[in-house]
Amino acid sequence: MYITMNSLEQMLYHWLSLNKDIFTSQSVSHGIILNETTTSKNRLILFPEVKQWQVKDNSEGLGTYINLVFENGQELILCYAGFGFAPSYEETGVFGNLPPVVCFQDLHRMIGHVTHLTNDLSNELHYKEAVQTLLFCMAILKGAQNLQFEMAQEESLLEPLLEKLEKK
Repeated sequence: MYITMNSLEQMLYHWLSLNKDIFTSQSVSHGIILNETTTSKNRLILFPEVKQWQVKDNSEGLGTYINLVFENGQELILCYAGFGFAPSYEETGVFGNLPPVVCFQDLHRMIGHVTHLTNDLSNELHYKEAVQTLLFCMAILKGAQNLQFEMAQEESLLEPLLEKLEKK
């Protein structure tokens, strides 16, 4: 589904009115601050920095989502799960099977899983899975940082897990 509204601002406010439980918003000069309700992550979107945008139907029947493409080529998705974005492999190298778009809920689930796995590192399978999952977390974290999300809290959760794995 493509909405034929002629401005990003109109389209975004319309979409937000239909998805009030996902984001709260605050208008600012030439843009908007979006706050994801489940995680309190926020992002300033300056309308002039968005070079392309589309509203599309979710293939799984979960409503519509917005794909914003910024001048620097980075993309941000606004969807039923909140903010969506690509993981970044610049610090970890390419590995595994992360989906092309992830969200903050994915990151928090994976942090919980690594925490669980690091409680029993005597099990070699747990260790290998914990390393792989921590790499997933790092790729998601870097993808979020590339879009100017503040990730200090998540970094502080990952640091002791990394230290545990390094000691093994």
